[in-house]
Order: sequence, then structure tokens, then C-alpha cells
Amino acid sequence: MASNRLRRIAKELADIQSDVDSKILAEAADGGSDLSHLHASFPGPPDTPYEGGTFVVDIKIPQEYPFRPPQMSFKTKLWHPNVSSQTVRVAVTHSQFTVLTHFRELFASILWAQPGHQSLLLNQLSSPYNRSSAHPSRKIRKMLKSQACL
Repeated sequence: MASNRLRRIAKELADIQSDVDSKILAEAADGGSDLSHLHASFPGPPDTPYEGGTFVVDIKIPQEYPFRPPQMSFKTKLWHPNVSSQTVRVAVTHSQFTVLTHFRELFASILWAQPGHQSLLLNQLSSPYNRSSAHPSRKIRKMLKSQACL
């Protein structure tokens, strides 16, 4: 019998697949049955500098899921102070994560998240954010053109 964790992951993947409007794709990384390691892609949120890009993430789901958040890392090169190649750090993937949080909410929150001092991963990228609330859109758009299928 499948564990509650595996049933939950399978249900969330089925929900993503049935919501074609979201344009989110997610599946087992091995293309088969290992639901503890997923690959997903999702579009950049509208009305942000990330709009028009497609972003690929690698997701490792801990044994304690849904009581602990999945670990997510971007495969798409991305300019955002809450994202490095190793990890994604936004409140919903850490301090605000609850058992009611679903994968779709995690994907939606990553690029919408405004950087906070406690979540900044990349100091060199965070300085424009600390000086102004506006995203450094030109640099983001330039990287999208070369990396995120814009």
C-alpha cells in the first residue's frame, strides 16, 4: 500500500496535469515511479520581468513531506536574489510552508517573491533590491533571452 506521502505527491501531480491553463509540467525525474525526485517547468508570472520565460526546476521531496518543504533548485539560469543554482529560498518554501501548501503554490511564489533580508542568497544580486523596490528588469530580461526560452 502506498504511503500517505506518495498518495499526496501523486494527487498533486495529477492536479497539475489536469490544469492545462497553468502551463506547469511536472513528472518523476526518472520518467517512472520515483516520486521523491521530480522535474518541473513553469512559465514566468505575468506582469513581471520573468513573463515569457520558461523555468525548469529539480525537486527533491523529503521523507517528512508534507511536514517539511521540498528542496528546489533551478536548472534554468536565473537572476534573482532568492535563487541560486543550489537552492530556492522564499518564505513559502521555508518559514511559511505548511501541510496545506501545494506544488503549484510553490512554483507561483518563487518568482513573485520580493526579496527579504532573511531570504537573500546572493549578496551581489541583492544590492539593487536593497536600494530600490523596483526589479532590475533590464538585467532580468537580458538573462531570460539567453537562458529561459524567451
